[in-house]
Amino acid sequence: MRRISKEECIYYVRGYGPMGEYILANECNKKKFLDIVTFLQEEMIFEVYGYCVMDNHVHLIMNIKKNSLSEIMDEIINRFAIYYRELNKIPCQALDEKYYEKLIRSQEQLLCCCRYLHQEPVKYGMVLNMEHYWWSSYRIYHKREKGNMVKSDRVLSLLDGNRKEAVRKFLEYHREFVSEDVV
Repeated sequence: MRRISKEECIYYVRGYGPMGEYILANECNKKKFLDIVTFLQEEMIFEVYGYCVMDNHVHLIMNIKKNSLSEIMDEIINRFAIYYRELNKIPCQALDEKYYEKLIRSQEQLLCCCRYLHQEPVKYGMVLNMEHYWWSSYRIYHKREKGNMVKSDRVLSLLDGNRKEAVRKFLEYHREFVSEDVV
């Protein structure tokens, strides 16, 4: 597989609730987080290739086009914090301002990070199969669902030019479980 072009800045990002708190444990909070990311995509010009929202942390794969990753993450964190504070009537930080980021340098690494984040709900015993987890982009790939947020064609094109064959290869690739050392 070839390297990611120099014009692209694709990152794997993982962020946590402060002190590991389960601030995303309810569906309303998960939905609000995804709504914020979706809204900011147009404003800050970035693409999302994958996501998984867990109860106490989130995973994103993002292609940064205009603003820096730190500017985008600051905006996501700040907007979610405002929502969370107003909802819970508490003066606390909703998401930890520190997050883990890794620049994705190859197509293989992009596929591997995508598989890793989609496998998280199974790894933590939340579901038996990736397609049963509602708060992950896996369903967009697996069920061929259209989503405003995820640009699945970019990832699928790495596997095959024919979308149907690319989806088949994507699903096959996801059957092999990966360890944490890939991200």
